[in-house]
Amino acid sequence: MARAIDAEKYMELLKEQYLHNKSMGNSQATRAWQGAMQLLYDMPTLTPPNEWVSVEERLPTDERPVLVFVGYADTMTGFITTSSYFCFDVNPHWQWDGLVRDEQRTLFWMSLPAPPDRRPPEGEEDHHD
Repeated sequence: MARAIDAEKYMELLKEQYLHNKSMGNSQATRAWQGAMQLLYDMPTLTPPNEWVSVEERLPTDERPVLVFVGYADTMTGFITTSSYFCFDVNPHWQWDGLVRDEQRTLFWMSLPAPPDRRPPEGEEDHHD
């Protein structure tokens, strides 16, 4: 099972171990740690940013709002909105606003991006007009 980790913290720990092995004169262990650091550096991310997930592959598991593409599977025409997948409901379902329940359905979803950083740049004051 895949498990997201803090790669920067892991790299710090590997570097500490590498420096320790180097100071002990252990060249074989040092080469092994260098190889482990390179493998970690080369690893792809678990979910690349802005990647749409097909509802056929996986569904959200926490009922938080997500971005969804709702449309017709045969033509891939539709729209993007926010929705929640009620996975803990007796009848799990997507809920989105004001739409006719014809042949449109949720086809893809992705996590919402982080909200914008509203802090002013360093050295500038926040002016409200």
